[in-house]
Amino acid sequence: MTKISELSRNWWHEETEGVAFTHALDMTLLHSEQSPFQKIEVFEHEVFGRVLTLDDLVQASHADEFMYHEMAVHVPLLGRKREKAEVLIVGGGDGGILREALRHEFVTRVVMVEIDERVIEVSKEYLGINGDYSDPRVELIIGDAAQYMREARKRGDKFDLIIL
Repeated sequence: MTKISELSRNWWHEETEGVAFTHALDMTLLHSEQSPFQKIEVFEHEVFGRVLTLDDLVQASHADEFMYHEMAVHVPLLGRKREKAEVLIVGGGDGGILREALRHEFVTRVVMVEIDERVIEVSKEYLGINGDYSDPRVELIIGDAAQYMREARKRGDKFDLIIL
């Protein structure tokens, strides 16, 4: 882990690889580490607030994270009967999808499978957009989602909504 004193510098973060558009953000680096799975960084931006990147790709920012998280959860959940719903979140380490799923009382179970526990920890510390991991409806699994899904299928486990 790099010391914050070494990080507090402005940096133009440019993202071009594989996303069909380019954007550049003038940000100050707050946190940087290499987990066993990926590079995790958090920046501060004058307009977007805190910005989480994984392997240099923007994942979430304070200013607009709600748009992605709300649309990913509320559209499919509210487009069905509002009764017992079980949700599987594959990834989602920033916690925003979990937060939105837990807003619905008819959601009885949320399983979140995230391979990188450090993304969850860093996101809780720097972003604070996560849902309540201690909610009794939540089962947080740190592990490989593909393996979890194979095992869930063998058990006959079913979900009403799966968000990747």
